[in-house]
Amino acid sequence: MLIENVVSTNFKELFSILALSPFLKNHKDQNRSAIMTLCCLVFSII
Repeated sequence: MLIENVVSTNFKELFSILALSPFLKNHKDQNRSAIMTLCCLVFSII
């Protein structure tokens, strides 16, 4: 359950970052970190 809570929290943060990404076009590092976080979550689930 602890892992599920962490994953769901990370997804919430990730979606919030992706939702704001159109406003953060100048901050490519932030978008890159969001994509890396998503990839890490996917691989950790698999």
